Amino acid sequence: MKLLILGRFWVKKAFNLNFMKRICVIVLVFLMTIIGIYAQKTSFTIGPGTVWYLGDMQQTLQDVRPALAFHYKINLYKNYNVRIGLFHGYYGADDANTAANKNRSLRFTSPLTEGNIQFVYDFISQSQDRNGREWVSRFPFTPYVYVGVGGVFFNPRVEKEGGWLDLQPLGTEGQYIMRGDGYPKPYKLFQLIVPGGIGFQYRFNRHWGAGFDAGYRYTLTDYLDDVSGYYPNMEELRSFSGIAAVQQSDPKLLHEEGMLRGNPKNKDSYILASFSLSYYFIKKSCPTP
Repeated sequence: MKLLILGRFWVKKAFNLNFMKRICVIVLVFLMTIIGIYAQKTSFTIGPGTVWYLGDMQQTLQDVRPALAFHYKINLYKNYNVRIGLFHGYYGADDANTAANKNRSLRFTSPLTEGNIQFVYDFISQSQDRNGREWVSRFPFTPYVYVGVGGVFFNPRVEKEGGWLDLQPLGTEGQYIMRGDGYPKPYKLFQLIVPGGIGFQYRFNRHWGAGFDAGYRYTLTDYLDDVSGYYPNMEELRSFSGIAAVQQSDPKLLHEEGMLRGNPKNKDSYILASFSLSYYFIKKSCPTP
């Protein structure tokens, strides 16, 4: 009852917020309700992982960066689960590593922090034990697939003079040039994503297990790498954003205004993979009177 009252309060508050904040509050209320109902049928996982970025500066899985993954999984019924995920890592690329883009001479690295909610389907069905305390399976090995929604924070940057230079505030494709046409708007450092993937879980005993997870992230941005469209006018870029913007937009000054700098037709994406150690929460039996 307390959860329902609290949920109604926050839903009313949500209608006074902007669209994105409203969605976040509604999702939070949903998660609080689910956790409250299914709190005894959950597991927590943590483990090391990797990030592969795919975009205008890298189209193959060649530059692997480290990451760390967390998941909180709620078993709803038999094969069906909800999973809340948090992933933090790094990704990047360097034109020096690709023969096709050496004259472009761009490079970057970026932190990545992803949060999501996933709907997970286990291929091996589970059933409640005779005490109704937990969901169990006939087999310790359980493959699964998942799909969901989420968001990612990123910040492409380059190392310079012992520190870091953020690329988004420079507007390397003319985002901050005050002209009425021709240039894109500044991109946001938070973007929505659609995660999907596969994995498997092996349960050693009632409380502990291990697994592997791999997934593809479709994003709604083409600026994970600060590269998307066309080269701006360098004199205008210098005037509005400074010499650093020119140096990061076209380091060798070999390109003219309007030439392709990236591929604006395709959105950027990335792949996450991780190993995990899991702990299963088991409801304690009530003492016999």
